[in-house]
Amino acid sequence: MEKLESILLVLAAKFWALIIVIIIIIGIIRAAMDDTDPLDRYSRDAKREVVADVEVVDSRNNGFMIKYVTQSRVTEERLAEIKSRPHIKAGFKILKEDAVRHFNDDMLYTDIYDFALFVREYEIDKSIMIHNIFISGADKYQLYLAPNPNIPRSATWVNYRNYQGMQYITDRDIYRPNITDSTKIYRYWECEGLNAFSYTDERFSHFSEDERIF
Repeated sequence: MEKLESILLVLAAKFWALIIVIIIIIGIIRAAMDDTDPLDRYSRDAKREVVADVEVVDSRNNGFMIKYVTQSRVTEERLAEIKSRPHIKAGFKILKEDAVRHFNDDMLYTDIYDFALFVREYEIDKSIMIHNIFISGADKYQLYLAPNPNIPRSATWVNYRNYQGMQYITDRDIYRPNITDSTKIYRYWECEGLNAFSYTDERFSHFSEDERIF
């Protein structure tokens, strides 16, 4: 009986050794056949990254700021490569020029959704997408700092370090298949509760001085 147990233990040891060798061989073969670009190899630090903040404004510096991010998680090396692509920079330049012509060099009162519908037609590069669109420009900011009768001590100035109260929309808003008046959601940066969004373009302040973030 002891002899049989010894034989079984030896066979089991050889079996597991064989399994380990097979796993190692499979790993070597997979590595040899991996044609993934080294810039895209797995990294625990890979994440979606900001590619560029693109200001699209008229001759009076009113308009919008578009925040572009990577479509997927990327390594730092891949992010640097994406940022260096000449056609991306050229695409941003064309977008800016086309926007000025399309909106007749006057974006002060342009609705953020009208701008979103325009800009999402520009596929600058398959590796990037729009994450947010914010309003931009001193005169345009002032539209969202008018006194709000429903908010005591409503804010009357913008902190350029955080842009609290300024209107913006997200990628969920921008890439919605059918944007209609009934589906529009206007958002207000760093505002609270019901003042953080609206279903129409509310051109007045959306936070109080007591809620200001410094």
